[in-house]
Amino acid sequence: MTLTVGGRNYTREQGDFVLFIDGKGPYYASDAGFRVGGDNFRVVWDALRTGRSVQARTGDGKVVTFPLTGAAKVLPARTSKLFQCVTW
Repeated sequence: MTLTVGGRNYTREQGDFVLFIDGKGPYYASDAGFRVGGDNFRVVWDALRTGRSVQARTGDGKVVTFPLTGAAKVLPARTSKLFQCVTW
């Protein structure tokens, strides 16, 4: 999972970020290429589908908050054939 804020990309290798969903977290979803990271990604995906808001905090101190209204309509369930994300 990656995050772009103000034109800057945040990934596990570049700046990193953490997520708070409905005030719960932190969730480290950027390291989905590792076994534990894959587990984190799946937890985050499910929480994004059912949550009300997500806040991302970047390694350099930026904070952005987004509503999650309607997220379940565009993020397929992990059991769906439409779920195309590959994790460990």
